[in-house]
Amino acid sequence: MKPKSVLITGASSGIGRELAIEFYKNNHNVVLFARRKEKLEILAQELKDIPSKASVVVIAGDATQIEDIKQALKETIHQLGRIDILINNAGAGLNSFFEDLEIEEAKKLMDLNFFGLLSFSQEALPYMKKQGCGQIVNISSIAGKRGLPSRSIYSASKFAVEGLTEGIRVELEPENIHFTLVRPTSTQTEFFDVEPKGNSYLDQRDRARMTAKQVAQIAYKGILKKKKVITISFHGKLAVVLNTLFPNFTDWIISKVFSHLKKVTVAKGDSHF
Repeated sequence: MKPKSVLITGASSGIGRELAIEFYKNNHNVVLFARRKEKLEILAQELKDIPSKASVVVIAGDATQIEDIKQALKETIHQLGRIDILINNAGAGLNSFFEDLEIEEAKKLMDLNFFGLLSFSQEALPYMKKQGCGQIVNISSIAGKRGLPSRSIYSASKFAVEGLTEGIRVELEPENIHFTLVRPTSTQTEFFDVEPKGNSYLDQRDRARMTAKQVAQIAYKGILKKKKVITISFHGKLAVVLNTLFPNFTDWIISKVFSHLKKVTVAKGDSHF
């Protein structure tokens, strides 16, 4: 397979980090983008220790800042000559019951999870159109198909990602620009440790989850096949089907699963990584 040039946002940890490893070890050039430059440089060094013919580029920046987005794309073209795949992975969570929700936290979340993704995609289009092809991969979630208690705003941000992707996918496929939605289920990353937590808090660290490496391996194969939707697990696929066909039954199941939710006071963390 001809090597691809892949820009991954939120590459400093979790799924983004593992996707970078997956692409690099299969000889695809990777651009690592995130705020935390020191973590990107550590990852870049780890990649260089893997036998590969690929290149790695580190670009520190904020996915909510348009100038950082523009600079990241310019630097990608300067270093690699093209951008074949943009993976919009940067994102955060927000853990709060609706009645306790702070509107500024909700706006901050939407700015990263939705508007940051939108801006990166829009700024990448001229480069992809000029080269005659491209692929944009948007990391969504099962929560983008079914809202969850204490995570309604996070779910709303992912619902927005789903709607945006489905709409522009039809617009741009005639121009040989493809869109892929990736829907992970709950994944073992630092996501739950750094998300803001309001007065309503569900601690999911002890819940069974897939590893970021498992998610990345499945997503990698689907991305290269240009699949339109990659729902990572069987449980995720089942949840989508049940919610579509039997919404009342799905409500009942979720009410049982989340019946242990309790209100506790916790310190807020850094929501953006």
